[in-house]
Amino acid sequence: METLSIVIPTLDEEEAIGLVLDECQSVLEGMSFESEIIVVDGNSCDRTAEIARKKGARVITEKRRGKGTAIMTAFRRINSRYVVMLDGDFSYDPRDIPMMLVPLLNDEADCVLGRRNPAEGSMARLNNTGNRIISGLVQTLYNIPICDVCTGFWAMKKDVVDLLKNGDTGGFDLEASMLIRTFHEGYHVAEIPVGYRPRKGSPKLHPLRGGISIVAAVVRMLRDYNPLLLFGGISVLSFLVGLFLGINVITMFQKYGQIMIGRALLTVLFILTGVQSLFFGLLSDMILRRDTR
Repeated sequence: METLSIVIPTLDEEEAIGLVLDECQSVLEGMSFESEIIVVDGNSCDRTAEIARKKGARVITEKRRGKGTAIMTAFRRINSRYVVMLDGDFSYDPRDIPMMLVPLLNDEADCVLGRRNPAEGSMARLNNTGNRIISGLVQTLYNIPICDVCTGFWAMKKDVVDLLKNGDTGGFDLEASMLIRTFHEGYHVAEIPVGYRPRKGSPKLHPLRGGISIVAAVVRMLRDYNPLLLFGGISVLSFLVGLFLGINVITMFQKYGQIMIGRALLTVLFILTGVQSLFFGLLSDMILRRDTR
């Protein structure tokens, strides 16, 4: 019999976790899997863990902060053939789980993401805009054809879990980091539409701070997967700044016959930084290509 683990990260979700677990158990009753539900609790101050235990879930307490830390902890303790991850705030509908598993069972994909179809009032306009920007950034920088990068609803084969379980992400950049790593390790990632409901309880994500964190992680991972683009971009920017300052220095000399020493030194500094960044990017790209042969 095939095995399935459902992983639910939580932090102060006592209003929602009971309902989510009831829905998950109802779905599992109609499926032919040997299954378990794991609630990874981020040391909640309310009754989240207590409710989860009463509902029959396996509860893992993670005292370190961060959703990513909680998920990696769960992944290291899973041996199931298939794994589903969804948030414990009631926003995702567990009835979509069977649909998420179909591409995995048919070997059409190694990992399936649930592209959110928000119900009215389920997603703030700022969050929706931020998600579109981040998804567009990932599509552009990594050539990954996924429309909802920040979704928290995933279904995976164990091979993907084994790849991700030693990740170093700790916060809300979890999903973007997982997607980039999975895609660039050669796994087939699919995306299907799922429902998205208004959450129960107070949100944990600060839109601006969370968005900045995710964008920073997306750009930072270019170092590992496309260093030429990262350092080439830095090189171009440095050259442009150096060119602007150099033109200014030459213009002032022609006009007043004076050399602006400070700006001249900055010109040299930015141009040298551009040259070094370009060579560093080329070297890193060469090493990366050699290691991935």
